Amino acid sequence: LFLFESFGKYHQLLQPIEMDLFFYLLLEKGVYTWEKRVSCFSTAHTDEDIKYIVEKIKETIYEMRDNGFSIEDTRSGKDGSVVKPESYPVTEAQKQLWFLTRLNENAIPAYTESMALKLNGPLEPELFRDAIQQVVERHDALRTVFAADGETQTVLPSLPVDVPLLDFSEHPHAVAEWLEENSRQKMNLEIGPLFCFTLLRLDENTHILVVNLHHTIADGFSLLTLLQDMSAFYTSRCEGMDTALNPVPQYRDFMQWQEDYFQTDKFEADEKYWLNLFSNGLPMLDFPTDYPRPNAFTFKGARYQERCDASLYDQVRELGKSRRCTPFMTMISAYTALIHRITGNEEVLIGFPGAGRFFEGSEQLVGYCAHFVPFYSRMDFSQSFNDYLDNAKQTLIEAYEHQQYPFSRLIRKLDLPQDLSRGAMISFEFNLDRLTRFPEMSGLKLEQSDLPMNHAKYDLILDILDIGDELHLKFEYATDLFSEERIQRLAGHYLTLLREIVADPARPVGELSLLTEAQRHQLLVEWNNTERAIPKNTTFHELFEEQVRQIPDQTAAVFGTEKTTYHELNCHANRFARILTENGVGPDVLVALLAERSIDFLTVMLGVFKAGGAYLPLDPLHPAQRLYQVLRESRTTLVLAEQPFLSVLTEAAERLPLEKRPRILALEELLREKRSEENLPVRYTPNDLAYTIYTSGSTGVPKGAMVEHKGMLNHLYAKIFELDLTETDVVAQNATQCFDISVWQFLSALLVGGRTHICSDEVSHDPVQLLDQVVNKGVTILELVPSLLQIIMDEVSRNDETSPDLSGLRWLVPTGEALPPKLCAQWLTHFPKIPVLNAYGPTECSDDVSHYRIDQPPGPEVANMPIGRPIINMQLYILDSRLQPVPIGVVGELYVGGIGVGRGYLNNPEKTAAAFISDPFTSEPDAQLYKTGDLALYLPDGNIEFLGRTDHQVKIRGFRIELGEIEAALHQHPAIRETIVMAREDHPGDQRLVAYFVFKPETETPDIAELRSYLSARLPDYMIPAHFISMDAFQLTHNGKIDRKALPQPEDTDSDTDSAYEPPRNATEETLARIWEDVLRRENIGIKDNYFALGGDSIKSIQIVSRLKHENLKLQIRDIFLHPFIAELASFITKTDRVSAEQGLVTGSIPLTAIQAWFFRTHARGMNHYNQAVILHSKQGLQKDAVREAFEKIQEHHDALRMRFEIRNADVIQENCDLEYPFSFEAV
Repeated sequence: LFLFESFGKYHQLLQPIEMDLFFYLLLEKGVYTWEKRVSCFSTAHTDEDIKYIVEKIKETIYEMRDNGFSIEDTRSGKDGSVVKPESYPVTEAQKQLWFLTRLNENAIPAYTESMALKLNGPLEPELFRDAIQQVVERHDALRTVFAADGETQTVLPSLPVDVPLLDFSEHPHAVAEWLEENSRQKMNLEIGPLFCFTLLRLDENTHILVVNLHHTIADGFSLLTLLQDMSAFYTSRCEGMDTALNPVPQYRDFMQWQEDYFQTDKFEADEKYWLNLFSNGLPMLDFPTDYPRPNAFTFKGARYQERCDASLYDQVRELGKSRRCTPFMTMISAYTALIHRITGNEEVLIGFPGAGRFFEGSEQLVGYCAHFVPFYSRMDFSQSFNDYLDNAKQTLIEAYEHQQYPFSRLIRKLDLPQDLSRGAMISFEFNLDRLTRFPEMSGLKLEQSDLPMNHAKYDLILDILDIGDELHLKFEYATDLFSEERIQRLAGHYLTLLREIVADPARPVGELSLLTEAQRHQLLVEWNNTERAIPKNTTFHELFEEQVRQIPDQTAAVFGTEKTTYHELNCHANRFARILTENGVGPDVLVALLAERSIDFLTVMLGVFKAGGAYLPLDPLHPAQRLYQVLRESRTTLVLAEQPFLSVLTEAAERLPLEKRPRILALEELLREKRSEENLPVRYTPNDLAYTIYTSGSTGVPKGAMVEHKGMLNHLYAKIFELDLTETDVVAQNATQCFDISVWQFLSALLVGGRTHICSDEVSHDPVQLLDQVVNKGVTILELVPSLLQIIMDEVSRNDETSPDLSGLRWLVPTGEALPPKLCAQWLTHFPKIPVLNAYGPTECSDDVSHYRIDQPPGPEVANMPIGRPIINMQLYILDSRLQPVPIGVVGELYVGGIGVGRGYLNNPEKTAAAFISDPFTSEPDAQLYKTGDLALYLPDGNIEFLGRTDHQVKIRGFRIELGEIEAALHQHPAIRETIVMAREDHPGDQRLVAYFVFKPETETPDIAELRSYLSARLPDYMIPAHFISMDAFQLTHNGKIDRKALPQPEDTDSDTDSAYEPPRNATEETLARIWEDVLRRENIGIKDNYFALGGDSIKSIQIVSRLKHENLKLQIRDIFLHPFIAELASFITKTDRVSAEQGLVTGSIPLTAIQAWFFRTHARGMNHYNQAVILHSKQGLQKDAVREAFEKIQEHHDALRMRFEIRNADVIQENCDLEYPFSFEAV
């Protein structure tokens, strides 16, 4: 009756007897065992232990026999010998599934095949148990367990079955809870059993049978076989008859068939087919998700069900008949067409289950035979669905012909790396099945009952059940990836697409709608209903002049110590406009301006507008080559330049042919000329050009984006309305003049009587100085690119106890780059009362086209901050490659329509035609859409989420950069054969440009410094790569393209540095080296290492200067650019003394704080409403003289209590008085 069978270091003890009594008797004798049918001895047991246990087992058996228990030897052979368990290797599919359960224990319940049957009628539980016992004895697979190493499986000679009967008749509501808990049960593959039958009693004539089978021993096709056998055995028992069932093949027979198949020509042909089909590997399906994909697939899942009405299914079948296709072929083709449309991919790979039973009688086999059959779909979106269905049919027929080849073997042959983030190599499955006709069971009527779904094998499974003339769609999905709302929408899109297909299968697939009319109206009309009245038939300078008439003496702009009133600014602009008109400036005439930002720059902007012209800002930091390109492309005839930039401008202009060189006028001289200061008549219309700003171009040539006055004015009012700008606001103008956001920063405040505060470049790039200006100059609106905001927040975090007082700041406006959620949360945590307005917009469309207000810190689950909805009088559309609107949650390309769409690119009709197209969604004549090249999706609430680019364009520090332009410039170097430039973000929040290149053979190879210098003479500094990495050759993908993913991280190579390590020589150099290593994320930085070769840029230089300040060391940012070596730079560092607070008496005038300045600007009429009072009560009474003396000392100690304010010429003066300041005390 007992046998020890060796399995490596374990011994397995099999116990086929009356187990409950057996366990109890052993327990009395001091032997403790598992309450299972298998117990194990480990090598920790001694020989004496085993001998003792064996003796106690013998004693227990004899005791049971002496008390009348007849122990039947169910494992004896015909000759009376003991039958041993049978062991044999696992199949490749079983091994993969076993390995999956070891990687993640959640895979065990996920791969449990379950079924629930409602049994209506009188049930005989004991006979039912007997029937199930017979089923288990009939099918070896049900008595199978697996070795600890997963290499072998063992069929136990017998396995007593326990079928619990749980009575829920008095607690029917608890059934759902039990089923939920049952769905989470995890079977032990080594101990077994790997099945479970449970009866739930609802009442005398109603039971539910719940069957669980692990997928390693049975598949979905096995369930029906088990049910048929169980019905036959139960019926025979009830009728008192023997059951005569034919012998069935066992799983080892399937394994033998499979081994025979592996030796055939058929196998070789099948293998060749699949390996050829996937010679480049399996295409990965990039389906949009609601949540970031976890590093490890958790198998957590849920189910969503939808119905397809009989009428639609009839039409689907008729369409299939017309193309000689089965309903399965038609339905799976529609499903893959949906996936093609949603992902935009031309290649889609999904799978469907194959029975895997190919030899006679195998349909009665219980075991893990089923396998995945890949369905590889290719689509041309312009082909009709009829044609696509014909191609899909042919692909499916070929897949059927070769489906004997196991998918598990294909995975091994392709040698694909294990992706733990996915449940399987193919993560989408489709199946169409008919409702099973359940076998008859004596006195019982069987109905299928739904089970809860808590697990998912793959990302998404669509299981369609054909019930009569109706289809039931069951979507089983991974809840770590998808929300129920997305799956619900997906089901709706599938049914909508089916209706579109049957209505007109000859239409191109790319034109078939996934949206109902209501959904389409919501996306195109409701969410773009942005109309709002603004002064459309007037001009900016007319509106500005109206402010001049109302508040002539109000300060209009401030720059450092300079300031100008509305009246003064208007007069100077009028003078300058007359000078420009004398020089031929009028409507659509472009005036290039090369000057630092200042009040003079603002004056010239207004002067150009008043003259009717448009301005073209040039960057003073750009090299002559870049200026030459802009002058050549713009064909401007007039350039105004400040004296310091005349030489570089002349150098650039001299590269042009003589007849194409513009006139160059010195700006300082023009501003000194006298002209009438009266307003000019209007010389332009809203449709005329306002400005042109050049952005990076992919061919190496910059593009000039033209913006008209109506678009500029609309954007100004969008900011005014969204930010609620008034005459009390101070807008920081801190962006470079070649950045489109500078336009609204300069002009918006001037339309409401507010003030423009112009920050110098030094202040704009220094977080400490910039915050100081915000605090002390009363700035209420601050716009920053996120990369600079991150440095500011790092600075704030390091000085948490002395955070700046930003109580006067009303809004933070991040723009130019994607706003990281963590950065947004960091800001709102430190400054919860200062909301964030996330803004997005291309230069070609008058700057920002969407706004999104954020008042609360985003949670850690937020992956991308929304960019919001379209601003006033603008429209945003997310479209696919055929200009069809994509559904909510689906990625498409963002298109912009409305009044702000610009004219296109100056003197570049080809680029204009490629990016500006006719607007198909409006009846407005000549309306245009701008193709942004940005990927985005709609959120369910109508807000838009930005996801990146469709091309190789990036934004670094707010500057839009075409990587192709850098590649083109670098490729012109005579030593470069091939080059690729990438924007990498190997560390969160640290985006940098990296240039990879291959030198030409037999040429003198330049060093990195030379390449950097070469580019610096041709490109702006923000386009110079942080790293240069030499490669012997570029690795290619299977398709022959350069494998960008294989390019090394800069930290993985030292080829972008040239100098040998030289250690610091003194404390200053040591401090610099330590800070460089921290900021640049490098180790062992020497004093001769080049800052830029190490990956430094302007943003990182700000961080370095900020870190030095905390070490009481001072350094100018420009010194890092001029002296990029520690050995040189250290000499420019000076020490600073810590400022200690003055503790003595303070008197005299001091500037207003930001909150004080805000108070006097906004509450001049109701100051007394802000008096504060307190009443203190003492039960013991007060001594008048002591109280008086105490308050006198308090007034003497606190300077603020001796403060006096005077208003002089509209300015408020704050003065600290001495001790003679009157003291007021009265006892009543």
